[in-house]
Amino acid sequence: MFSDITPDPTIHTVAKGIAQMQALRPQVVIGFGGGSAMDAAKAIVWFSQQGGLPVDTCVAIPTTSGTGSEVTSACVISDPEKGIKYPLFHEALCPDMAIIDPDAGG
Repeated sequence: MFSDITPDPTIHTVAKGIAQMQALRPQVVIGFGGGSAMDAAKAIVWFSQQGGLPVDTCVAIPTTSGTGSEVTSACVISDPEKGIKYPLFHEALCPDMAIIDPDAGG
């Protein structure tokens, strides 16, 4: 489990997630939480795949309403040192599955 997600996920968070992906080599990644958790999961999976890791499935389970990250082909990753937010757009960023559970939210 990778739970080091902060609001507005950073390039550092994504790098840590990729390192864990390389160590564990999972076939499925589940992004559980708000938009930040799902954006981080999507970026970690996408960059891992670009590096040659065969991740078969990305699942998004939102616990907040309104971000739409579970059904979009976009995410935003921040570089706090430079004060820049990088919007990423690619069809492969859209999760393969979204599970909407009204009891998962707070």
